[in-house]
Amino acid sequence: MPKNLFSLLRISSLAIAAILISYTLTSYDTGKDTNNFFIGSKNNPPARVESQSKTYQITNPEITGLAGRWGVAVKDLKTDETYLLAADEKFPAASIYKLATLYKAYDAISAGELKKDDVVSGSISSLQETLSPADASPIREPRDEPEYTSMSVENALNLMITISDNSAAILLSERLGWGNIDAFMEAQNLAGIDLVEKDSPTVTAASILALLERIYRHTAVDWQSSEEMQQLLFAQKVNDRIPKYLPEATRIGHKTGELEDVRHDAGIVLGQQSHYIFVFLTQSANPTEAAENIAKLSKGIYDAMEAR
Repeated sequence: MPKNLFSLLRISSLAIAAILISYTLTSYDTGKDTNNFFIGSKNNPPARVESQSKTYQITNPEITGLAGRWGVAVKDLKTDETYLLAADEKFPAASIYKLATLYKAYDAISAGELKKDDVVSGSISSLQETLSPADASPIREPRDEPEYTSMSVENALNLMITISDNSAAILLSERLGWGNIDAFMEAQNLAGIDLVEKDSPTVTAASILALLERIYRHTAVDWQSSEEMQQLLFAQKVNDRIPKYLPEATRIGHKTGELEDVRHDAGIVLGQQSHYIFVFLTQSANPTEAAENIAKLSKGIYDAMEAR
């Protein structure tokens, strides 16, 4: 990317598109089975209709055959302008699926089907099998730790989002039922979040943007539930992507996702002048570089939004 790209851009309704398409990637096919989204993961009411919104499809001749896979969705929450790049393309969910579990958990709490002080528990060996079924080596010595682990629903929600704890997420998801979470996503017109079909779990940038917008606008379940979900997202501790180059005072509520060849980040950014949602889904041969590109793009988008 040219060093002065962001400073040279004239801010307009398509400025964000210009920033995004300035990245050149190379064609990449993982050729890997991503059915099990836990392996390699290290991130230990109805849809709102915007009658006045404008959607810009990011297009450029260089996009054909670009390397890596990128799904991007950016929405200015003050103007409702939306910028999309392969936003309906499915990606391995990695830990981004935890947003669906979060949403369903609060729906169940609101309906009285689940309580924050309820306990979720499971065997450590079962969790190990779910997290890494191909790994025959134990993750612990049996005599060093108890066979079962348990925690309150409230604690599981906190751990699942703020440090992306996989055990907490699995225990909570199994308590809710994977099929129930998936059916809830469909009922909420978020079918782009798929937890049970072939090659799932998968997500799309557009579906994650829609889910986060409901949380931002306090329409996810109800006002109080949305507010609590926001607070969990704003307490995120994994900050090597969207927040990396943003001013320290910027409030960012986000959720990362990570597999061997996947780096995702999706969140709500509250700048000095702008509020927007920023979703990046990536799958590439160089995930470390992809994560850095997300951080750089995040800074570029932030600068563009703040200058509008």
